[in-house]
Amino acid sequence: MDALAHRGPDGRGAWVSADGRVALGHTRLAILDVAGGAQPLENEDGTIHAVVNGELYDHDRLLTELRARGHRPRTESDSEVLLHLYEERGLGCLDDLRGQFAFALHDTRTDTLVAGRDRFGMKPLFWSSEGGRLALASEVRALFALGVDAAWDPGGAFQALHFAQRADETLYRGVRQLPPGAVLVHERGRTLVRSWWTPTYPWRRPGRADRDARRQQEEVGAELTESVRLRTRADVPLGAYLSGGVDSSLVLSLARSTSGRDVRAFSIAFDHPDYDESDVASELARSVGAPFERLRVTAEDFAGCFVDAVESGETLAYNGHVPARYLLSRAVRRAGIRVVLGGEGADELFGGYAFARGSVGGGALGALLRFVRGPGTRGSAFRDASPLLARVAHALRVPPDLLRRAEGAAAAHRALLDPDFVREHSGVDPFRRLLASVGARRWVTREPYQVAMSIWFRSHFVNYLLAADRLDMAHGVELRLPFLDHRLFERMRGVPSSDLCRDGRNKDLLRRIAAPHVTRRVLQGAKRPFIAPPGTPGDALFGLMESIVHDRTFDDVPLFDSRAARAFVAELRSLGEAERRARMPLLFVLASCAVLDRRLAAWRHRTGASSSAAEAAANVAGRASRDAFHHRLHDA
Repeated sequence: MDALAHRGPDGRGAWVSADGRVALGHTRLAILDVAGGAQPLENEDGTIHAVVNGELYDHDRLLTELRARGHRPRTESDSEVLLHLYEERGLGCLDDLRGQFAFALHDTRTDTLVAGRDRFGMKPLFWSSEGGRLALASEVRALFALGVDAAWDPGGAFQALHFAQRADETLYRGVRQLPPGAVLVHERGRTLVRSWWTPTYPWRRPGRADRDARRQQEEVGAELTESVRLRTRADVPLGAYLSGGVDSSLVLSLARSTSGRDVRAFSIAFDHPDYDESDVASELARSVGAPFERLRVTAEDFAGCFVDAVESGETLAYNGHVPARYLLSRAVRRAGIRVVLGGEGADELFGGYAFARGSVGGGALGALLRFVRGPGTRGSAFRDASPLLARVAHALRVPPDLLRRAEGAAAAHRALLDPDFVREHSGVDPFRRLLASVGARRWVTREPYQVAMSIWFRSHFVNYLLAADRLDMAHGVELRLPFLDHRLFERMRGVPSSDLCRDGRNKDLLRRIAAPHVTRRVLQGAKRPFIAPPGTPGDALFGLMESIVHDRTFDDVPLFDSRAARAFVAELRSLGEAERRARMPLLFVLASCAVLDRRLAAWRHRTGASSSAAEAAANVAGRASRDAFHHRLHDA
């Protein structure tokens, strides 16, 4: 619980079973029923106990219905809904939940422990069964605090370094993620994990369009509006992340109109014009009457928080998004806001990604034929590293320029890996393992766009984009995502991909819905992902990451050849701006791996609590070494 105090700064509680075999702990971020919503929760006769992280929407209605059926909830908290629904329906209650959540529940009637995660994986849940003990937590650091060995998992790291991490993997030995839409059940000494929801798509004929485009627009717009309305329910002030794009702008506008509340908009302003959209965001905020706060950041600011941000995220950083998000959520919390709305998920539902645009409107039969024929000798990026991925990319019509960039990035990564690490995974195709984990074979009758999104939902989307939860919660800020609502998804999954992007305009349907609610500049703006300036030689961020790679502690990172890595960093300085930008993600990966490696060493020292004077001295020396390392990074 100490390790998770940042996630719940407003209170803590614990329950331990009478026989001492089961313990549930909770650190609370108070948003609903601030005075009375403490956890762990228990039912009327004390036979079921639970801890819940996140939000269950439409809980007022559900509590009313539960009381009408004889239940006696003790709080007005949304989390208590889960307890009583489980009492009625067991695991069938998951179908009734609408929200973002992770939970652990113990039923003394059957001596069963149940843990679950929301449909899209918005809230994290990690687990370990090392040493005959089952442990679960919202962050990996809490498992280390419980005594799980803090060490790299070579297989998980190999997958992640190839951008192919599966939804159940982590970078850490013995630590697994509970996948999105999955439930874990532990009873009679056995632990089973199964899926209870997946983002599936119906079969339909290629190119079949909705006959009534206006009706489609109205229905989707109404579902989105309801999703936003539900997420404005809070007993504390409300904020919104605002990037200047159509996604977050529409969410803010709908939040203001449906709630009638002040919703404070927060936008980050970069010191590079190619990345700064804060003027567009400011104009949008004024148009909807939302108070606007602009956070101006520099490379020095990024350097100052890079180590803390990577440690908080517990995963690899590929660009400046990690320190930028860390700084933004910190500013939000300092402004007195603990709940914000955001626009993540719109690209997944409405066709915003360039990598999937070539597959829009395509038919399943054509994709199957392209897969069987293969890419041949042209456009065969990844053919040598992963023949299967080459076929899949060809079948889904991934744009050749994106493939070439991805192939170059993969080759650069592989050239810097430690030779022993590479030999250990000789013959392993990380993309085959990823595709097998998402059940890609089931998609032969689906549109290529739907196949691409199904793979994306169960890979980089949950493992990197939604992992920003830990950057927000490092400061006790909860992000709510109206686009990631399962009812909205179920309405959208029947929309032909050809309706998502028309006449070369991405997210055409969403833009038509947004037209009455956002400014012209927002509506006509091109899609710009939320990434930060990557750093250039001479600025503080580049200098920090360079110093991390050159520090002697980098030699301890078991994943990379340190000499090759340092040669790569030196080469970066001589490249032109465009080529350097393309290769900067690898510098972020090298630096973040080094930070995580030092963090693992710190946990090993911390949990190896001294039982002798010699061990105590070793731990003190370890802390001194870590402090010196951090001071060197700060000075750099």
